[in-house]
Amino acid sequence: MERHEYVTKKIHRFSQITIGTLLFAACATTPSVETPPERVPGTDGVPERTVPESPLSPREQPGPDPITPVPEEVPEIERMRIDAVVERVVASMTLEERAGQLIMPAILSTGNPTAVTPQVKDLIDQVRPGGIILFGPNLETPGQTRALVMELQALSPVPLFVAVDQEGGLVDRLSSSGVMGATRVPSAAQVGATGDADLAFELARVVARELRSLGINMNLAPVADIQTNAQNPVIGTRAYGNEPDLVAEMVGATVQGFHRESVIAVLKHFPGHGDTSNDTHNGAASVAHSLERLYDVEFVPFVRGIESGADVVMTAHVAVPAVQGNDLPATFSRTLITDLLRGALGFDGVVMTDALMMGALVNYYREDEIILRAVSAGSDLLLRPSDPRAARDLLVSSVESGEISLGRLNESVARIVRLKFERGLMVETGEALSAGGPLFLASEELVPVKVAIGIEEHMAVVEEIRRRSR
Repeated sequence: MERHEYVTKKIHRFSQITIGTLLFAACATTPSVETPPERVPGTDGVPERTVPESPLSPREQPGPDPITPVPEEVPEIERMRIDAVVERVVASMTLEERAGQLIMPAILSTGNPTAVTPQVKDLIDQVRPGGIILFGPNLETPGQTRALVMELQALSPVPLFVAVDQEGGLVDRLSSSGVMGATRVPSAAQVGATGDADLAFELARVVARELRSLGINMNLAPVADIQTNAQNPVIGTRAYGNEPDLVAEMVGATVQGFHRESVIAVLKHFPGHGDTSNDTHNGAASVAHSLERLYDVEFVPFVRGIESGADVVMTAHVAVPAVQGNDLPATFSRTLITDLLRGALGFDGVVMTDALMMGALVNYYREDEIILRAVSAGSDLLLRPSDPRAARDLLVSSVESGEISLGRLNESVARIVRLKFERGLMVETGEALSAGGPLFLASEELVPVKVAIGIEEHMAVVEEIRRRSR
């Protein structure tokens, strides 16, 4: 069977699944999750907790007020108007400013990672990046982190994505300093062990509320990989489990929980990193799967996350030779990113690379190759290029020489700017379509006044997950 015929059949199959899911949702008020075995009170030494019964699942209840207002669903006619505003915003940018929006650097090697140093000021002024990723060394206390983010946002003409990896378990950036006071987040494997998607949703709200308290608006989570290889050196407990449907349930609920609290969710690592034998931080990795296997296993959580409204998908530096026809990392594969992720799976949001300074890339490719291959394959955000300024300059010169078309660059910039409008970072003024009016304003809630970190309500959710995952 020709590849395009196979993909067409699979698209039809997923359409049927989606329609069936919608019909089921219309007929039921709670998600279908496995009921945990009944526990005999007192036998495990854990006191009983009385929880009021409710006819609604946590995902359907309003719950506590979010740290920042949740953007309302945009009607189609309003979406068309926003698209027109986005087009004008992009057109108003210089070529250098457009290229800068694709860059998301870290600010670790700047002398003092907890503050905005002269090097950081120069970076933002010269590159005009679309976002910044923060790591443990950047995050010391709530007051310090809020001040850092406030100053970063004040320096940027266009509001920044401010991102972290707050997956939980081994990847818990907020707890790195030991004095942040943030809630210690359980691993995805512990969450998956509960079998309860509503708990995954509530934990996602906890994580997102604490991130928003610090001014962080993007979480590089949930991990949508399936732990199908017990010897995998990099995923392990970062995955919700080894069953596609279970992982999909948890991923979908987590996306919804992040969004309830106005944090951008990032599905990772497409097309799936759970069955590799090598760690892409250190070198090349590949899987021998067919396209059919990807649809039946690896793609299932990504499809659920996309259906749940995920804004961003992160690519893996993992090769799938049987699907691509070559050994290139997925980050460089137009077949995987443009034809499958965007085409067959219907994802129209922002595609972000995994960090571009990882061994799977820098051990085998020049820096200029890495940047150009990633953009040509279909990526929009370039995470942690080795030299952010050189990456921005390369994009500019490549458009000027015709190696990358201006249209291709504009597509990525438009997706990035649109997401910033949709998630409330940029605010449309009402004058953007009139001559001379400001095109946008930065949100007044980039760093919210309200702070909720390590509070009792959050700890209660974590304790319930730990109890249920034993």
